[in-house]
Amino acid sequence: MIHSVLKRGARDIEPFIPDKIRSSIGSAIRDSGIVGEKEDELTRKIHYEVVSSLPPEQEITTETIRSVIMETLSSIDDREYRTVIMASWVEHERRFKSF
Repeated sequence: MIHSVLKRGARDIEPFIPDKIRSSIGSAIRDSGIVGEKEDELTRKIHYEVVSSLPPEQEITTETIRSVIMETLSSIDDREYRTVIMASWVEHERRFKSF
């Protein structure tokens, strides 16, 4: 079970809070223009897939989390959703760069 996250550059360690991943994914989906019920459905689904795909280590890096998020986003079946959500996620990463 993951207990902590080693932040970018190995400078800080934070507790692992899965809701931070959910919030970041939700923001990217909302920013892509998908709102309402579909936003909630995609956020729940992608969050579940990301968290269950993370390696079972005690400490994980933000880079590993980001990599799993990108892999999960790239596997979205609907091409239109996949394209807009991935573009929004990349923009979200540029703006915030942390969870």
